Amino acid sequence: MDLTGLECLLNKWQMDAYMADPNPSLQKLTVLGVCFALALRERLLCSDIRGELRLIVSSNRALEDSLPNTCTVHLHKLRPDNPWLSDGLKSYGPQGVLTIDWLNSVAERG
Repeated sequence: MDLTGLECLLNKWQMDAYMADPNPSLQKLTVLGVCFALALRERLLCSDIRGELRLIVSSNRALEDSLPNTCTVHLHKLRPDNPWLSDGLKSYGPQGVLTIDWLNSVAERG
């Protein structure tokens, strides 16, 4: 079973869904995406979910006026030899904004 592929499908949040503005700027979407990712990490630190985790924030400027700007937050568990995930933010291209990696364990909860 491709667990990361399943995570790609299920653990994805589109920031425009949380905005009242039907056509928010890329800057507003990206700021919301970063804030969302940081808040999600804080919630996960208090959860029973264990392991090495990665949050990815990516933003895309609309190439046409008829298309919206987008910002997406993804959550993945890091797994050995996982071809879905890259260790370098540059490999996500111009849409990559931020990755947050951490080991979610009892010790880190403080």
